[in-house]
Amino acid sequence: MKKFIVILVIIAGIYACNKDSDSSIPDTTSYLNVFVANPDASYDIVLDTTSMGTDLSLGEYTGYKSFTAKRYTLCIFATGDREDTLIQGQISLRNNHYYTIYFEKNHNNILQLLTTEDKMGATSSKTVGYLRVVNLSDSYDATGTTATIMDFGIDGTEFFSNIGYLGYSVFKEITPGAHSRDIRDADSTSLNTGDFNIEAGKSYSWIVYGNALVADSFKVVTFQHN
Repeated sequence: MKKFIVILVIIAGIYACNKDSDSSIPDTTSYLNVFVANPDASYDIVLDTTSMGTDLSLGEYTGYKSFTAKRYTLCIFATGDREDTLIQGQISLRNNHYYTIYFEKNHNNILQLLTTEDKMGATSSKTVGYLRVVNLSDSYDATGTTATIMDFGIDGTEFFSNIGYLGYSVFKEITPGAHSRDIRDADSTSLNTGDFNIEAGKSYSWIVYGNALVADSFKVVTFQHN
């Protein structure tokens, strides 16, 4: 099976200084979560030699695991097969930072990894919640030429706009309590609606994956970070 090797690119500013060795990274604790958005099979997740999760399938995740803050290699295997690496990438973990790696594939069946830093709301404010979106839906129109760009509305007001494939927003403050959600494409066609709840001091991500133009394929998962 062909191996895919990628370098995980983290949000600008997370690792601002160029470092030539891991000795410059403090020997402290960082946190990493891996989310599976590939429907093909189930997978084993390994960071260097440490197993983060086994037999994980679509929509499942490892949860945050703590690691010494330094550079690592992440490898993903088909469940039970540690001989053939499906995809791998490097990530530098910083002291007291939280990260999620999203594993999925595009419409050309090429495996992809996306890494984000995750804001923990409880360390900033316990009077509001925090929400962002992560778009893992590589969807195209009937001609196969125009990618689906998404807008995310809350309570009738556009909250995040123009989020394309492998795009993600910043975390935004949101009032605790019950809210309604409406996800639309660039032509304002509704792709998904629903209700959700926000707790004060908590951080959430809406993760969308699958084909946005196929109702049974398109999924919205709410991941609570803390």
